[in-house]
Amino acid sequence: MFDIKVQRNSSEFKADTITSDEGNHIGLPNKGNTCYLNAVIQILYRCKLFRYEILIITDIMTKYIENKKLKPNIQRAAETIQALNVLFQSLKVKSLNGLSYFMTKFSKLKPKFSIYRQQDAHEFLSYILEALDDCKEFLKQSKEPLIFESTFNGSVTKNIICQNCNKCVESREKFNILTIPVDTNHDTKSSKYGAWSLARWSNLEMLDGDNKYQCDNCHSKQNAFMFPWIEIKPCILILHICRFNVSNDNSLSSVFNFNTAEKVKGTFPVPMFLPLMHHYFHGKYRNENYYKNILEIYESPQKIKEQYNTKEYINKSYVGYYLYGMIIHIGRSLSSGHYVTATPSQGNYLKWNIYDDQNVKKIDIFEIFENKMYSPYLIFYEKIT
Repeated sequence: MFDIKVQRNSSEFKADTITSDEGNHIGLPNKGNTCYLNAVIQILYRCKLFRYEILIITDIMTKYIENKKLKPNIQRAAETIQALNVLFQSLKVKSLNGLSYFMTKFSKLKPKFSIYRQQDAHEFLSYILEALDDCKEFLKQSKEPLIFESTFNGSVTKNIICQNCNKCVESREKFNILTIPVDTNHDTKSSKYGAWSLARWSNLEMLDGDNKYQCDNCHSKQNAFMFPWIEIKPCILILHICRFNVSNDNSLSSVFNFNTAEKVKGTFPVPMFLPLMHHYFHGKYRNENYYKNILEIYESPQKIKEQYNTKEYINKSYVGYYLYGMIIHIGRSLSSGHYVTATPSQGNYLKWNIYDDQNVKKIDIFEIFENKMYSPYLIFYEKIT
């Protein structure tokens, strides 16, 4: 077990924001090098709350689209979201009629983004969510009522605490995807190589030496410490695992003089459950020993794997975030790899559905974790309260 958890009230409404669409599996054709696009569409389609959000936004924006009185960038964003809704409705009846239409609209949204070439799934997903946010901001400015909860939007608060006067200054930033660093200090053959956790993301950073903090209360530069935490917790938490490091230290780049993105490969497993009890969700950092303790617990491959066979996690008995899907990168580099989506089979967290372009198959979750070429890259968690 990981720690003491907050027990959910059994009489509470059991969240149904996520649907596995069991029995409604449909692959997507690879139109050149569009595996990144297929993987993103598959994971988004399997989020019921997001499909509903897209449907509502499309319904409201349609009158503005037809009037063609929007600013060009908002017009393109609205048409892209409308096309995504068409694609989702097509997939619902196992049709691919909406795919080409969506790709055409997205190409107009981002004309410099070569949609038929190998691209980064994280970048593509970011553009879709950016278009959705642009539409919501337009509707907000237009005084249109939006009565639904956003799927992916949250906010990070960064605390800076002066060590001289103990005054805490907060700054806030909205997000829909969090980028999480990985640990490369272990041997590449170690099961902890490439380890990551929210504790690592929210690590205490010391501001000292040449990097001292200018404290407005002390009116001078002082030693301080800083850490981020998630204040507004999204319904669906997306974690981008930072696996690619730009380097020019290999023979190919030295010959042609360009940088390549080296991939951090490892067999570190993905947690099935993230509790809400730690500082990265409530902002109350304790001390260095506390941090080291939770880092040791939440970056233990053995303890993570135990979650997948623990009844309380399988039944979602605790308050927190539960894994519902992953976009996996297969291959050696960002420019030459392949993307697939993985989601758990209904009622079985050990067997997962792999959406690999047109092919859909089942695989044991530990087969994914034990294969160094299979690297979880974008990880999706559902909040259960």
